[in-house]
Amino acid sequence: MVDEAHRSQYGFLAAFMRASLPNAKFIAFTGTPLFKDDKETLGTFGGKEYIDTYRLDEAVADGATLPIKYLEGMAQWGSDGKLKQAFEDEFGNEPLARKKKLKQELLKKRRGAIGRIEENARHLVEHFLSSVKPRGFKAMLGCNGRDMAVRYKDVLNQIMEERQNKGLPTFESRVVISLGSMTDKRTGISEQQAHYASGSTSKLETIEERIKRELKQGQTPTAVPSEKIPSLVNDEFKLPYGDESANTKQETKFNNIGLIIVSDMLLTGWDAPIVSTLYLDKPLKEHTLLQAIARVNRTRKGKKAGYIVDYFGVVEYLDEALKVYGGDVQPDQVWMDVEAELPRLQSALTKVLDILPKKHNPVKQPEPYKEDADLYLDPDTRLDIVEDFLVALAGFNSRLDIVLPDERASKYQPYFKVLNEIKLQLRNKMPESADTVRITASESELLKNMLDEHIEASEVKSLLGREVSILGCCGYGSTPQTKKCRKCRIGHEEQTQTHH
Repeated sequence: MVDEAHRSQYGFLAAFMRASLPNAKFIAFTGTPLFKDDKETLGTFGGKEYIDTYRLDEAVADGATLPIKYLEGMAQWGSDGKLKQAFEDEFGNEPLARKKKLKQELLKKRRGAIGRIEENARHLVEHFLSSVKPRGFKAMLGCNGRDMAVRYKDVLNQIMEERQNKGLPTFESRVVISLGSMTDKRTGISEQQAHYASGSTSKLETIEERIKRELKQGQTPTAVPSEKIPSLVNDEFKLPYGDESANTKQETKFNNIGLIIVSDMLLTGWDAPIVSTLYLDKPLKEHTLLQAIARVNRTRKGKKAGYIVDYFGVVEYLDEALKVYGGDVQPDQVWMDVEAELPRLQSALTKVLDILPKKHNPVKQPEPYKEDADLYLDPDTRLDIVEDFLVALAGFNSRLDIVLPDERASKYQPYFKVLNEIKLQLRNKMPESADTVRITASESELLKNMLDEHIEASEVKSLLGREVSILGCCGYGSTPQTKKCRKCRIGHEEQTQTHH
């Protein structure tokens, strides 16, 4: 019996386990079965139908979970018209591959521009202080990466300081992200890097180095140190607001942290019924999106619904996820027959092997086989063949992912290992491309500064102008306007009165 069956059940280890237990029956439990080509939970556990299902709307109707309501908050943002020229001025003479990689990095970072973060943060503060904290609840902010999480924290700290100086209400927040070792030391930065960082060496600190410095200076660290995360998220944060001076060493009754800022941590598998709202600035989709929004639907006294405030624009992904996991998509619409994939897998392997020398056997003689391939796959003289090999190998890897963890995929493991080791050998021989270029810390800082200077954003507004029920006891997308369920209608009316 396997719980959380959407995790860790699709590789060679699972295939070997199945091969060693040929007569076993595998029964799986999951709240979010996967429907991807390479990871398909229903087919992996042997059927076209589920033994039993408990749908999202049924859980709401039973009172096991709460309805979820959606509110989008979009800041209009874009370039001031000078960003392209600023990029050319700085990187116009770079080699083509590096220039392409830098452009990709610029696009990747554009949502982290300070103007956009500031507008989102100001909207979050107003919403939290008017609709979340007054009712005794707390919230999460899901960010697209660790750097964005820290940037939101810095901006929120500035806003809290401004409000405190004006005598306005404030709240506490903490960043909870995965951290690396804080014992490693780096050499000093170069003059060029200092120039990129506008003369400030602190801007080129890693997050870990910054936390280490703040702790040494007796400051509250920007992100919670790793050793303190378990007690914060499992105990302290879940406590109600109150007078923290009443806490003792023997008993902690209150905690006034109202917002946890995360990147990946806590978005799945963490329950905190006191959390009523998820502010989302991260491109989640499919089962990860559904699991993230489920952080807010846990029941608690006085809590009528959970809320998603969307700064990123995940509504299309949300629509798709709720249709799939809400029951609108039937198993036979997504079930994949492994039997049909086996000959395709063999064909994909043959295609790869046909490209390479055949003097040695890849399974019985892997080392000489790799040596032959290394000599043959010379990008200087056979670049077209090298590219054919990489395309064919990608096809084989993809087909193998689809068939795994079926035990019949086990025999392909030696081929997978040898062929992908050959691919690794090729890495240092290939001409530089955007895929192999590495962006330096100084270049990354310069790109961030460009975006901060040339990306403009306006006040966050709701295009819908109201919250929308995305999950109620009447099912996916139920609203009082389209469904006449008395429970949905009354709940909506109560929340409209108290939440706005």
